[in-house]
Amino acid sequence: MESLPMLKAYIINLSSAKERKERMQEEIARVGEQKIIEFCFYEAIAAGSEKFREYQAHYKRDFLTQLYRGKRLSDGEKACFASHYSLWQKCVSENRAMLVLEDDITFLDGFLEQIQRIESAGVDFVRLMSFFQKKSTPFNDFLNLTKENICGTQGYYLTPKGAKKLLAKSNLWLCPVDNYLDKSYIHTLPNLISNPEIIKEMPLGSCIGGGGRDCKPTLFFIITREISASLEFVWKKLYDFYMLIFLQKGK
Repeated sequence: MESLPMLKAYIINLSSAKERKERMQEEIARVGEQKIIEFCFYEAIAAGSEKFREYQAHYKRDFLTQLYRGKRLSDGEKACFASHYSLWQKCVSENRAMLVLEDDITFLDGFLEQIQRIESAGVDFVRLMSFFQKKSTPFNDFLNLTKENICGTQGYYLTPKGAKKLLAKSNLWLCPVDNYLDKSYIHTLPNLISNPEIIKEMPLGSCIGGGGRDCKPTLFFIITREISASLEFVWKKLYDFYMLIFLQKGK
């Protein structure tokens, strides 16, 4: 296999979450870097922090969010989006591919070998696990393609080209970041999943903060949510049809 430059893996972690950091350090030691991956801890953006407020132009649209999904994003959801968004910006500014990992995962067997395959595959975005097991089809020998909502931001591979596409369509944060990643028909990145999955989420809970529940949506916002969902369903089906034709022509 052709030698590739060392890939950086950014582990999103709050400086106050010391136990999580220590656990991930143990995970890194267990899997070994072997001059393939350079693991770095990346300071998560906490709800209410000064850094969090720098992104308010993206999330300060509660009324639009309620129109779209019936309820507002919690501060915790906004902070999570901000952490990932800032890494997409870093991916573009440094012009190099990266792994984005959250600090509540464990590495599964074959992690390093599969990362090397993914790097060599010429793809721009690959999720290393799916939060929900949904229908998928083989993309190649080690990647699956899904059109379903699998959720989760526990870990993914991203290139600068992929990061530019994610940034281009996320000026307004109307849904949680993991839901946005599912929406290939918006950002145009195929939803590829590692096969086999090479990380697993540990049941540690969120420590970002600001996760309070929104009140029950009013009838007006329920109606606008259903209209939005219907329009998005049509958009998704048209995109899926286009991709089917495109893939068939490529064969």
